[in-house]
Amino acid sequence: MMAGHYVVQAISTEYLQDATNYFEKAVDTWMYPYEAREHFSQRITKAVYGDFSENEVEEIKKAFVLTEEEMKKAVKENPTDFRQYLFLGQLYNSFYRITGDPEKLVLAEDALNRAIELSPTNQQGYWYLAEVRLAQGDIQGTVDLLEQAVELDPRVGNSHWFLAMAYSIAGENDKAIDHINKAEEAGYDWKRDSASLQRVIAIYEEMGDDQELISLYSDILELNPNNADYWYSLAASYANMGEYEKAREAAEKVREIDPSASERIDEFINQLP
Repeated sequence: MMAGHYVVQAISTEYLQDATNYFEKAVDTWMYPYEAREHFSQRITKAVYGDFSENEVEEIKKAFVLTEEEMKKAVKENPTDFRQYLFLGQLYNSFYRITGDPEKLVLAEDALNRAIELSPTNQQGYWYLAEVRLAQGDIQGTVDLLEQAVELDPRVGNSHWFLAMAYSIAGENDKAIDHINKAEEAGYDWKRDSASLQRVIAIYEEMGDDQELISLYSDILELNPNNADYWYSLAASYANMGEYEKAREAAEKVREIDPSASERIDEFINQLP
């Protein structure tokens, strides 16, 4: 019971030092330790993708070292368990983001290749190994792995989304759009997430598709109604499509949100027919 309590505390606390302390207590009990290791590994992996200060970097590195030691034990104790290798590979991927140490990518690659060997039809191994290839600058290798993931089960929206982002990086925007649509059809709700919307907007901006951009900027403004930059971009797309009255209305929203932009807005409006 106490071990379970420590696991919950390690996951829920916002302070990494406290999380590390709770994790050490959890694995020091008589509890079967695998659940604690997996949960804390995921906690540390997610920490890298969030906001953290320079002062927290060393704390994150310490937590990584502790988690690596525990996950190595898990792999040694369960050499045929796909999940242990998957979590270890994710951990090394995240460690690379902090350190920039290419050795971490090699270790991630080894762990994830073993995960795929143990469970060749599980898409997650391909997703995370693709992340290694991307960090190594191997764009085609990234695409190849994510295409394999889609082929394993085309009904999984995440796989289509990851492949779409890889195609975007490779400059194959038409293929990227195709798989963005397939991801949505498969239930991947990217329109409710600002970061995902920004990625799709960047693709359509590169393609110069103002008609689609108007819809996308409207979507992202529902989530961020006071973002002056999005309103200005929406105004520009309206202007490009010849919808000048709507362009003026969107531009005035910029002025309303950011009065310091008045001069720029006047210049924009004066250029409209």
